[in-house]
Amino acid sequence: MRGGQGADMQRSRKFLLAMFAVAALAGCGGGDEDSTDVGGGEAETTGQATEQTLTFVVEGTKYTSAPSTASAGEATFLLENKDAIEHYVIIDELGLEVEAEGGESANGITTLEPATYIYYCRVPGHRDAGMEGELVVT
Repeated sequence: MRGGQGADMQRSRKFLLAMFAVAALAGCGGGDEDSTDVGGGEAETTGQATEQTLTFVVEGTKYTSAPSTASAGEATFLLENKDAIEHYVIIDELGLEVEAEGGESANGITTLEPATYIYYCRVPGHRDAGMEGELVVT
């Protein structure tokens, strides 16, 4: 019996050492000063970088919520599709195309220059049904 207890102690010790090593490595994640976690449509600044999230919500054949203004600079376009079929946010001038399958969300990142942009959904008939809008960037 004594030999079995020694083997169990040895396994426990190895397990604890392995867990300690995993915990120590997990704490070594790359914390970058200029990284930003942005949500809720608000702009945040850290260091020199400015990031904003522009949220577009789709229900049926319309954007039920969409920004009309934005600031120049890097922007994340978040498309929340609450419909059963795919929808898009497209801005031709920026080469931006964000597609979200039914019931899902998707995003794309681009740099905005001051201008007025037209966004729309490219699903046949949706733009004609009013799925387009204007985004003024200052």
